[in-house]
Amino acid sequence: MHLLMFKSIHGMATHYLTNKITMKIEIADRNTRSLNENDVYVPCANLESFKNSFAFRGPSLWNMLPDNIKECHKIETFKYMLKHHIKHGNV
Repeated sequence: MHLLMFKSIHGMATHYLTNKITMKIEIADRNTRSLNENDVYVPCANLESFKNSFAFRGPSLWNMLPDNIKECHKIETFKYMLKHHIKHGNV
């Protein structure tokens, strides 16, 4: 799911998935200290079944990643850092 999120954010996935992702910075009406430009907006989940969808779960998992991983722009670097992060039990 993390790799699919990376591809969606960087325009490497299908338009269907890319259109499901909205960065928080795009919809923020104010610039606050807690606003992270690499975080993704997580829509409200009114239905239990929606919590298992890509549109909800992808952003939730993405936002839990450390900033240094979310800031990667190369897919190889992202994969390496994510693997290292998971290997050390940080997920």
